[in-house]
Amino acid sequence: MPNKTTHTIALSALAVAVMAATPMASAELIFSEYVEGSGNDNKAFEIYNNGSSNIQLSDYKIVKFTDGDQSKGYALEFTGADGLLAPEETFVVAVSNKVDGVYPSKIHQVANFNGDDSLQIQRLNGTVVDTLGEFGDVDFGKDKVLSRKTTGLVASTAFRSDQWDAKSKTSVFGFGFKPGEEYVIPPFVSCVDADRRISSVQGTGNIAVEKRYVQLKGVVTRTLYKQYFIEQERTSADSEGASVAIRVYDSVNKPEVGDEVTVQGWVVEYSDVTQLKDIKSGKFLKCSSGQSVPQTSISMPENGNYEPYESMNVVLSPMTGDGNSDGVSDDGFYVSDVYGVNRYADLVVSSGGNLIKPTNKYPAASAEAKEQQEKNNKNKIVIDDGDSRSYLSKVNYLPDLDFNNPVRVGDRIDSGMQGIISQGFGSYRLVPAGKITLDSSSNPRVANPASPAAGILRVASFNVLNYFNGFRNGDGTIDWAKSDKGNSRGANTAAEFGRQSSKIAVAMARMEADIVGVLEMENDGWGEYSAIQNLVNQLNASSDKPQGKNYDFVRSSDQFIGNDVIKVSIIYDKNSVETVGQPTILKAYPFDEVTGKHRPPMVQTFKQKNTDKELTVVINHFKSKGSDCDDLADKEDTFGQGNCNRQRVSAAETLGKFLQANHVNKDVLLIGDLNAYAKEDPVLVLTRDDTGRTIEKSVRASDGTYAVETTDYHLGYSNLGGNNPVSYVYKSESGALDHALASPSLKAKVEQVSDWAINSRELPGMDYNDEFYRDYKGKEPTEYKASASGQQDEWFDKYVTQGESSPFRSSDHDPVLIDLDLTKTEPGEEGVNSGDGGGSFGFPMLSLGLLSLLGLRRRKMS
Repeated sequence: MPNKTTHTIALSALAVAVMAATPMASAELIFSEYVEGSGNDNKAFEIYNNGSSNIQLSDYKIVKFTDGDQSKGYALEFTGADGLLAPEETFVVAVSNKVDGVYPSKIHQVANFNGDDSLQIQRLNGTVVDTLGEFGDVDFGKDKVLSRKTTGLVASTAFRSDQWDAKSKTSVFGFGFKPGEEYVIPPFVSCVDADRRISSVQGTGNIAVEKRYVQLKGVVTRTLYKQYFIEQERTSADSEGASVAIRVYDSVNKPEVGDEVTVQGWVVEYSDVTQLKDIKSGKFLKCSSGQSVPQTSISMPENGNYEPYESMNVVLSPMTGDGNSDGVSDDGFYVSDVYGVNRYADLVVSSGGNLIKPTNKYPAASAEAKEQQEKNNKNKIVIDDGDSRSYLSKVNYLPDLDFNNPVRVGDRIDSGMQGIISQGFGSYRLVPAGKITLDSSSNPRVANPASPAAGILRVASFNVLNYFNGFRNGDGTIDWAKSDKGNSRGANTAAEFGRQSSKIAVAMARMEADIVGVLEMENDGWGEYSAIQNLVNQLNASSDKPQGKNYDFVRSSDQFIGNDVIKVSIIYDKNSVETVGQPTILKAYPFDEVTGKHRPPMVQTFKQKNTDKELTVVINHFKSKGSDCDDLADKEDTFGQGNCNRQRVSAAETLGKFLQANHVNKDVLLIGDLNAYAKEDPVLVLTRDDTGRTIEKSVRASDGTYAVETTDYHLGYSNLGGNNPVSYVYKSESGALDHALASPSLKAKVEQVSDWAINSRELPGMDYNDEFYRDYKGKEPTEYKASASGQQDEWFDKYVTQGESSPFRSSDHDPVLIDLDLTKTEPGEEGVNSGDGGGSFGFPMLSLGLLSLLGLRRRKMS
């Protein structure tokens, strides 16, 4: 609705004289205010009726010309619902309701402009009425407020800068007032007279109902870097659902917890939190000290909405229901994500257990998957240190955190869930008052997996996180930015590679595997200086290598496998197995170089030397979910399976048909990263699908065009991962992208399958990379970054140097270990030696058994 000009105003004598001397034109719309501020939210404009009769807004439209280009118009056409604009009345259009100091009459994307985007008021027939801004990509309005002068209240079809006053981008107090008038800051009053309820400012929605200067009084509940929080005891005067606390951004005054203060500031939305800022001199008073600090006990809301508690001091309890759909009532908080801990001190926790990827447990598009996703979205909160700086050497709520005292996905939180409710970067947050204590007893961190039993053949799948040993120039120097097939994706320096190769070699040696399928290996051939040869050299030289092991790798007759910079490879112990025949590299669609999306699989048959039994191993790395496959008729899946799902289905079908044609009734183990979770379409194609789901694939015609077709093909292999395997964590959800699938004859010979949980649960800042350290070292401390001279050195030592020779966070995927008894001829009893963990972790209600105590996630066989 139009803005009524009933606010307190300050009208200068000069403005009154000018307005009296200036005859009003016939009723017409003109632009009167404009703001283009920092960020995407501070953009708005105001129109004004400069005449003496009502104007029907639906007779007009506002046109934005991107980059001042008159051929790039985007219009807002008013409707009858926008009503009439009375004489000397304003109407504000904003990009959102978060514009500082502005009360929009309408929200519309026509206000999503930059400083070089011109605006026009036009009649519906295109007749230009008034123009704001220059044409021709001129930054007339960047980071500023433009206010129409009282001497320029006449519509102009061409922009006249002499009709406008330019101000700072925060001078928005003319919005909602006719030209010549503006908002006046109320007088600052004493502690006794400061009686405004914080709830009346906060309101019951996501945005404050007050957007101007207010004076509030409350008890300080928490002090942080350049900010503090004040809160009032809730009374009957407070609306239900409205917070009784507010954040104050104040770099001058330093109150203490328990002080009762009154402060006047400008109400703004910052990172989705209502706060007072611009605390001017003399606008702060300490009324008393030693007051009891308000505290409210709440349960984690099942609807995921913490807005009624914004900035309040709370004691947070788990959900009262079954937040993670495991059939057990929630009994605690568990860590679901540690990705942001090192950089931002952000820790994601959930109620009842760490979050599981819905399509890891349920088929895509199923009612169960959809329900689980909705629950996941609501069942998390970020633990935040309340400090805007990055890479601090200490996380204030985990003061003992370092490489040897980690926080890991699946850890249970024993205590400390008390603090301030905040919001930012799309998530609700808890800024704890003190130390968070962790219980990892059901989530052990183990440096060595159990050794395989005598006579057992152990096969592993291991993603080695872009193992690139540098491009060797003709003069022997190393270029860490290049690779044979493009730019390097791995280590940027010799120091980084030294850490990476050490960590990978230690992890691989401790697996005690006879055969290892390797992913994300540099695609640089098989020669003396190749990455695969480097890794085998490191592995054979490792002091952790079991006695008697002598590793080599499978060589293809092709120098390069596919056209990607990475490839799959197979490493094997020559003393345990020998190769049978040459490897097969699949090159049929969609593994061909024309499609160029997948890493071609490698198929190799081995003979176990002590049994003469043969096993065929297939190592795979299907197209990722990240970049799109739109040009292959494969739009992003709408059921949570990500980009390129139809391409992965085509890959699974091609692979399955090859195995049926060439390795039928043989012992075949299919391993690797399918980039699909356990119940997603590509895995269903390779196994047995009883869901009745229609599965789509991407096909290529003879003319090179792509189309979508359905498939009912199923290979019929058994997924050895059980009900809920885990090898990877992404956006707070755990699941398995790395799989082990057995042919029908092999299934009965599987002794056990385990995820060695050394990577996915660990802090990413503990891997081999040192980019952040190198980027920050030597820079001067700023408001937003830690001090390079002390903080960064300590941070690097605590999280990187201490783990240089450790398997932990050697990659971002967990290795999968499969123990086989190839001499078995009869199927064993279902579930024997399969443990109770089912591949999941971190759930207190599960009896994880001996393998969990060993740090492995044992997978049940299906």
